[in-house]
Amino acid sequence: MSGFIAPLFMTLAVFALYMVLAWMLLRKYKRTGDTGFLWLGAAVILWPFLSSLLVSAGHYMVQHFMNGHVARAHVKRVHGAIEVNALPAILASFQRLIEIGLLLVSVHFLAKNRESSAPTVSPLAAEQPSVEKMS
Repeated sequence: MSGFIAPLFMTLAVFALYMVLAWMLLRKYKRTGDTGFLWLGAAVILWPFLSSLLVSAGHYMVQHFMNGHVARAHVKRVHGAIEVNALPAILASFQRLIEIGLLLVSVHFLAKNRESSAPTVSPLAAEQPSVEKMS
């Protein structure tokens, strides 16, 4: 029974931490209106969930190929046949590509909003001597 409790506890702890992270990102988005926080939530919270579904589908397809069953999903060939052994590596690379893309979009939006809200010094104010220096 103890072999069942530890994984269950860890799964619940991970789920709780994801919910806290989602709540923090949504709260920050509501305060600032910065869409970068929504993209960050998609990259950090939604994509890992969708990625795990993709991994499950990939394992399912590999098992069907290995057992000799006809796969329901057809893989289009670009430059020849895709090896069954290469499918997990292709899916892992595809997952990383999407993950990095989502993170780059979120960083782009966060940096863009930081640059637009940064205070700017007018060139005329920088050239004029201050009143305190003249006295």
